[in-house]
Amino acid sequence: SYGNLDESILKADGKNEKKSINYKKIKNSLEEIDTIFGSKKRLLFKSLNEELFRELKEFFLYKILKNPSIHRTLLIVGSLQHGKTTFIHSLLNNEEIEFCNVFLRNDEQSIKISLNLTPYSILFTNTSSSNLLFINVLDSPGHCNLIDDIDSGIRLSDGSILLIDVLEGITIISKKILKFIAYCKSKLYIMISRIDKLILELHIPSNDFANRIMSIVGIIESHYNLEKHDIASRIGFLSAIYGCFFNLNTINQLYFQKIDRTIFFGLNRWLFSDKSILIGKNIIILSNLYHSSISCFDYFIITPIYKIFNYCISENPKKIYKIAKKYGIYLQKIINQSNFRIIVRKIMYKIFNYKESIVKSIFEFFESSSNSTNKMFNFLFYNSFEINELIQKNKREGFLKQNLAIFTRSFPLTNNSKFFSTGRVLIGSFRGNEKYSLKRTDSNIKPISLDTQYIIQASIKKNIKISYIGNIINIENNYDGFNDNIYVLGQDENLIRRVKIRNRHSLNKPYFKVSIYPYYNRDLSRLVSAFKKSSIIYHMVSIKVQESGEITVASPGEFISNLLLKDICDFYALAFIKVSDPFTSVCEVAHEPSLIKCNGKSNTINFFIQLISGPVESNTLITKISNVSNDSSKDIIKKFIEHNVWKIDPNFNLWSYIIEKESLNYLISEISDNKPITYIEKSIKKSIINGFILTCKNGPLCKESLAWTKFAITSLRIPNNIVLSTNFEIIEVTRRVAISAFILSSPRLIEPNYFAQISTPFETLKVVFNLLKNRRASLVKDYPLEGSPKYIIEALLPIIESIGIEIDLRYHTQGQSTISIIFENWTHIPGNPLDNDKINQEKVSYAANPSLFVMQKLRKKKGLKPYISLNKVFDEALILRLLVK
Repeated sequence: SYGNLDESILKADGKNEKKSINYKKIKNSLEEIDTIFGSKKRLLFKSLNEELFRELKEFFLYKILKNPSIHRTLLIVGSLQHGKTTFIHSLLNNEEIEFCNVFLRNDEQSIKISLNLTPYSILFTNTSSSNLLFINVLDSPGHCNLIDDIDSGIRLSDGSILLIDVLEGITIISKKILKFIAYCKSKLYIMISRIDKLILELHIPSNDFANRIMSIVGIIESHYNLEKHDIASRIGFLSAIYGCFFNLNTINQLYFQKIDRTIFFGLNRWLFSDKSILIGKNIIILSNLYHSSISCFDYFIITPIYKIFNYCISENPKKIYKIAKKYGIYLQKIINQSNFRIIVRKIMYKIFNYKESIVKSIFEFFESSSNSTNKMFNFLFYNSFEINELIQKNKREGFLKQNLAIFTRSFPLTNNSKFFSTGRVLIGSFRGNEKYSLKRTDSNIKPISLDTQYIIQASIKKNIKISYIGNIINIENNYDGFNDNIYVLGQDENLIRRVKIRNRHSLNKPYFKVSIYPYYNRDLSRLVSAFKKSSIIYHMVSIKVQESGEITVASPGEFISNLLLKDICDFYALAFIKVSDPFTSVCEVAHEPSLIKCNGKSNTINFFIQLISGPVESNTLITKISNVSNDSSKDIIKKFIEHNVWKIDPNFNLWSYIIEKESLNYLISEISDNKPITYIEKSIKKSIINGFILTCKNGPLCKESLAWTKFAITSLRIPNNIVLSTNFEIIEVTRRVAISAFILSSPRLIEPNYFAQISTPFETLKVVFNLLKNRRASLVKDYPLEGSPKYIIEALLPIIESIGIEIDLRYHTQGQSTISIIFENWTHIPGNPLDNDKINQEKVSYAANPSLFVMQKLRKKKGLKPYISLNKVFDEALILRLLVK
């Protein structure tokens, strides 16, 4: 990246020429790189790049860091294996792509996918204007279990670049990312990557290539709510392996070199339009007759690229060498055709100016770091307006110690008591060896000493003494017992104290659970400490420690659970553990309204309450709202309650509501005579609400939370004189009556489901359908992928049935199938958990009654009897009434 720096910049001010870099030596080394092939060339280029990064003059580096107008901080997002890391490494190196980074894990190197949000800093020179350009790149993981890292990246970036594989198209992960970026109001640039696959692997004609691109563009328009002319300005086409990148601007520049601008001025307006062209001998005419015309995109872009690839593959290498030399493309004389990739790469670099085109597009589309920082406050903080007002006030009063930085991602160092945190400077500057104040989400302020700051390029850490606004910095931080790794840093305690950091947005839900036990009892305390430290890295995983020593780990899926347990054993705890079989959360839900009113009274006081139970009718409406909105489920339900008819209808008296696992349970009063409530009656009301809450958190079937259930008070008798110490008895009576009413409303169990998208060849469809059928999956739709041999299957898959499905798919389809899964909704488990007539409860099977089987398994796991004794649920008076009915 530093090969184009001129001699005067590298020699700095000329005062210390002995320590300056020998530019002639570097230039000769660069020329030597172009003449060597194989692994030696990559090692030489890597060592040369590291030498430049280490020996860069400090004053020159700080001059770059201090100028936010030449900075851009970008988040690279996309689905798994869509070319994100390959794209970043093509910017770092000119040659073969290899994995190298400070935060690189050993398992990342073996499985060839990113597992962490990884920062890079890259310095470019703009050859057209001889300006320096500095780009910070955040490489996000693409696995469906790890997409919550996108929230951390958006908090630090000026915008996002979404990579979409031209073969797979827009997956469910890409749709989720598009929806979240639109919610965050972050700028988005789209790159359709790996376009060489359609040419070299599938060998499809150019018109099918164009149709494939147009179908992807159409889906982006619908999900991001953009017009076609807006899409055209924010989309590019990429082949990182062959050094090919182009968009409308680069195509226009290529044609403007040969064609008069006045003739070709309309290309950027109708290149992605529905109109096509009729080609004559010396004229091009716009046409709406699709059957007799050619796509503009096909004629002006795809066809020339096809010709380049075909020429490099089919022609004699000696002839290619002569033609390339004529146009200034110097190649080694190649005897065989096995090195056609090198030929294509050289030619594409010359035609499209790969790095220069990418950097120019980035700097034209995204705003500078100083301008975008002010717009980030609304997404970062709840009280952004108050913070801006305080900053402006401090400026007017001449307050100098005004700085603020936010850190959102942490990585463990070799000694797991320290962590390496990545953040961004929002206000002012930060100097080393000074005291600052640190505040985490909902925590107190603590002092911290900022000893070292780094910027990172690949495997090199560059120590810096001062950082400025817009810089991405990395600092070392000690473990202090906090689980949240989002925090702000600054010197003004008044400013830090007022900051209210927004909570993380969860793009996937942690409903996949396992229980952990120490192999030796003496390792329990070490294991608990290890899980607390690991929660800083795996913030999408929730961990609960019980008094018995059992540790329950809830995560978005099987993949991240395996990563966490591997790190616990090998890095954090260095201990052996025992792991239970995976299980998932379930909820208990009322199936129909209870027809009999349940009564309850106290034996010691004159207290009487009557309840009925039933399902919440608005379940489907709230689900539709949550599918459109990106707000949390709690915020959605609160908005729904505020705008509901309950405020208008005086007879609909809402006492309380509780939100458990994205579901609503509420308690209302249907008593006609609403007497004024005195102080004592308020305490009684609070006790009744506590009894309702206890019932919702521990259902009668298997001690799981209730979902989408309502309770209505139809009758209530309160004594005139009551002692406050009897509130516990009121809670117990209310809870017993609520459980009886819930049992009479035909309860059912519901389980969480993944939305699974499987990409597979047509020949393996029957095998995939059989696998899904055996795992209780519900098929949503299946369709062929246009312009590709792949077939897409979309299905709803229970989370408990997703264990090992990725391995099964690869094994039975010989590695040709891929799957993406993400949490979708809750559905009923078939069967009745209270069905006692036809099935013996002691020997029930999953096939006969899945709901009863699951209930018994959960009750045994929690130390309960496998069946429910109705004598303990209903009192004698209610049993007599049921017998009469």
